[in-house]
Amino acid sequence: MNYKYYLRRNGRETYLYRTPNNEKTFYENIEHVEYFENGIWTKNSLKIRTALNEIMTGWFDEDDQISDVEAMKIQRNFKKNINNNDL
Repeated sequence: MNYKYYLRRNGRETYLYRTPNNEKTFYENIEHVEYFENGIWTKNSLKIRTALNEIMTGWFDEDDQISDVEAMKIQRNFKKNINNNDL
């Protein structure tokens, strides 16, 4: 399945989210938001609740969308950092 990726920065924290890339709008896909956490995509995270709150208040919207290439780079860097911390 193809996805649309979204990046949120809050101070020093960076959050990577995705929704299905389908005919629905950003707001219609809200129930399908996933968060990249600990090297995997999850639907069960408090970060999703934070994202939903930011969506409702207008701090997070379709303008936060990033390219697939940028999203893959962020995922690779995150996984590399996890592996380096395991040494």
